[in-house]
Amino acid sequence: MSSQIKHYTTRSNRIKNSFQDHIFDIINIALVSIVFIVIIYPLIFVISASFSDPVEVMRGRVWLLPRGFTIEGYKRVLVYADLWRSYANTIFYAFSGAFVVLFFTLPAAYGFSKDGFPFKKTLIFIFMFTMFFGGGLVPYYMLINNLGLINSYITLPLLGAVSFTYIIIARTFFKTSIPQEILDAAAIDGCSNFASFFRIVLPLSKPIIAVIALWAAVTQWNGYFTALLFLTERYYQPLQIILREILIISTVDFSQIVLGGEQAVATMERHQIAQLVKYTVMIVSSVPIIMFYPFIQRYFVKGIMIGSLKG
Repeated sequence: MSSQIKHYTTRSNRIKNSFQDHIFDIINIALVSIVFIVIIYPLIFVISASFSDPVEVMRGRVWLLPRGFTIEGYKRVLVYADLWRSYANTIFYAFSGAFVVLFFTLPAAYGFSKDGFPFKKTLIFIFMFTMFFGGGLVPYYMLINNLGLINSYITLPLLGAVSFTYIIIARTFFKTSIPQEILDAAAIDGCSNFASFFRIVLPLSKPIIAVIALWAAVTQWNGYFTALLFLTERYYQPLQIILREILIISTVDFSQIVLGGEQAVATMERHQIAQLVKYTVMIVSSVPIIMFYPFIQRYFVKGIMIGSLKG
């Protein structure tokens, strides 16, 4: 018996350490390294360019580390009068938007995951219809205006409250990851659907909650067009609108360069500053999301695999 065990152990080690396995590992490591470099290099370049002399950036001399270190771009961006208020607005829109999405998405998805849910197919068809057909931009604007949602803090969270895509993802999670036996046992013990949802389903749904919350928050954070339409007063505008304004202010008229003289020199200097501000704006708008992501990354990886395995 011991000889057979030793034989199988030796055989498994030989298979594990075979030449083909080493080649496979080397190829995997090489491919993963290439993908990592392709993903991480643009971020490193943007960070370095935001701290570099714009002349060095325009000449293509910035590769990894900053050249001609300067914080002029951050000075120009961070002292902009409306930046910090728009930052606070965007943080509010991101967190409130994520909360509103979860508030409407999770109960709807739980209802659709139940086989005995009344009018289930009809409601799914109605929700799905809105994914492909809309009333048009002008009627949409008229509706929002009649509802009194122009220039309001609740506009963006309410307009992004329901996404049938999120409902489908959460419904799939509930059907594949929440054992029906647990819900049946709770029902036998006298637990209602309402109590089961809050006491059993939600505590077991941290991965999908984290995924949907992250997607909803990032959508609000990067939101631009909706805010441009319905938030015309600067007091309510989010960060993306203000950053767009900074970029517009920093643009230059290149026709002045052709004329030569002092005007051409001033225009070139302004163009260099505009390039520096462009990279700085990228960093300013991305840092909060980059800092927040690692705290929910483990839930995100698990939640993104929803439906890939069934047991």
